[in-house]
Amino acid sequence: MSIASTQEYNAVIDVLHKYLEGSNGNVELLKEAFHDNAIINGRPIQALYDAVVRKGQINSTSRVDYLDIVGNVASARTVIENWHGYNFVEYQHLVKDKNGWKITSKTYTEIKLD
Repeated sequence: MSIASTQEYNAVIDVLHKYLEGSNGNVELLKEAFHDNAIINGRPIQALYDAVVRKGQINSTSRVDYLDIVGNVASARTVIENWHGYNFVEYQHLVKDKNGWKITSKTYTEIKLD
């Protein structure tokens, strides 16, 4: 096992930022971040796209809390605050293929902030 290069780290961060920015109402950015067959809490990714369209534009805040990259797989934890009044901790799994890094699965839970 080796540590990912700065270039790989930045490539994964770029995908995560597309997701986080896209969740504020830009479905096209979301589609750039997710694999076509991605799942979210066991459901097809289309459920997220539909929710973002239904909810509309928002200016939530978000951050990447944790990132681990080994070879062509990565795992990240993100926090989204005030997404239409909700706060979430999320876990994304990413895979790098010939097209670059993509999120293949996302799980999340709602949290209360202090």
